[in-house]
Amino acid sequence: MASPFTLRAENGYVQPSSGPIDWRQTKQEIVAALGPFRVFEAFTALGVKFDSRPDGRGKAQCHAMDRPDEVASAFVDTTTGIYSTRGGSAETLHLFDFALKYGSFGDWLTAVKHYAEEAGIELDVRKDSKGRVLEATYDYHDADGTLVYQVVKYRLPNGKKTFRQRRPDGQGNWIYNLDDTARVLYRLPQIIANPQYAIVIVEGEKDADRL
Repeated sequence: MASPFTLRAENGYVQPSSGPIDWRQTKQEIVAALGPFRVFEAFTALGVKFDSRPDGRGKAQCHAMDRPDEVASAFVDTTTGIYSTRGGSAETLHLFDFALKYGSFGDWLTAVKHYAEEAGIELDVRKDSKGRVLEATYDYHDADGTLVYQVVKYRLPNGKKTFRQRRPDGQGNWIYNLDDTARVLYRLPQIIANPQYAIVIVEGEKDADRL
């Protein structure tokens, strides 16, 4: 999926639509725009107790948030925005998920937009009536290339992911069930068009697209 941002003349980026967004790339864009020092400051503001400044690889040793420890048992990678603990019940959280859990943002999208704004990035992303954010859609086509159904990926207010399936109703709208709809392989037309290649089965649609 292409970058969700287009360069803006002033000092950042703007997403041109509120359609599906590649959050993996979006998170990378925001963290890169913040830079290691501001990522370090963001975690500090959220209550992380650091024992050191970031080293040459951008990692800073700190104390785990969810348990008392005398020595540092966690670290933050300020180049990726990832917080990770060692030992016990290990925890790995991205800055946005960490902010939702340990900050006071209320919902995941609010946390994301806060750091996007700090980075000079404008996100035109909206929640639906259930508080979900549309993250991606995956089209399933039959052998003739006709769209049969879609898998829709949402981000919930708590940051977790959920999926729905829907099929066209023939009038430009969607029916949110598959009922007796025939199931087809993801990317079936490409498989048929390239019989000389091996078929690789991966965990999900995003992995298939990335591969």
